[in-house]
Amino acid sequence: MKYIYLAGIGNSGSEHWQRQWYDNTPNALWLEHDNWQEPDCQRWLSELVTALSAVSEPFVIIAHSLGCVLFTEWAAHNHSDYLVAAFLVALPDTLGENFPPQAIGFQNRKSRLTGFASLVVASTNDPYGTVEQVRQFTLAMGSSLREVGACGHINGQSNLGYWPAGQALLVELLKSDAVSENIKYISPATVS
Repeated sequence: MKYIYLAGIGNSGSEHWQRQWYDNTPNALWLEHDNWQEPDCQRWLSELVTALSAVSEPFVIIAHSLGCVLFTEWAAHNHSDYLVAAFLVALPDTLGENFPPQAIGFQNRKSRLTGFASLVVASTNDPYGTVEQVRQFTLAMGSSLREVGACGHINGQSNLGYWPAGQALLVELLKSDAVSENIKYISPATVS
């Protein structure tokens, strides 16, 4: 299985659990963007579409913050038979007062995330989105939600290190029946 990492604004540095996981994950892809400081949804979306069109094996999305919104934007208009799961951490409220104004064109899609398993992970004191708002988004998307307590934006400043509790949530998602069913329907003949 391939693991595709989608970081948020500014990218995820060495103190971020997401970068630490990526550095220790075989068969992983980090989506790079031309401009990490002034994200433009259409440009980032184009970069994601290009990256995912080259994937021809079962894959999991591991997204943080604006990377989650990017993924929901992609999922609103795109599909991949190889996508088996999405692990979405610290989904921000794009209409919230703390949402970075330099991020252009991003919306919190309320379209259903179907055809793959998805888990949204939320902190109870995230400055970029209240847990109540994340609950609404999660319900509208048809995803599962796990609240992990007061962890801020679940980023490098949260001092989570490798974040073993998050790793356990990802493993739980990957062992779910929904993921097993998705993998079963990917024909071995189409997987190179």
